[in-house]
Amino acid sequence: MFGSGYKYQPGAYVQVNCPAISVSEWHPFSLFPVPGPNPRAGLHVEAVGDWTNELFRLSLEHPRMPLWITAAQPSVAEQAVYFDNGMMMLGQRE
Repeated sequence: MFGSGYKYQPGAYVQVNCPAISVSEWHPFSLFPVPGPNPRAGLHVEAVGDWTNELFRLSLEHPRMPLWITAAQPSVAEQAVYFDNGMMMLGQRE
């Protein structure tokens, strides 16, 4: 989780890198608010693919494993208001 002073907008995301898996592979994850007396931002990571399954496995072996995390990026929808035209593509997991 990110500390209570961490600033981000709804819909924002961060890129996460695990050097123990690959120094060049980054994955986006949405931020969500963690309620409480000291509100924080958190990430929900579901082990559904090769990278996230490996991250889960490594985190069990090394609970304090270092990760590289970028600053929060605005959502694509938030950036769309600055352009005259836009295109959205959606997908569905089977």
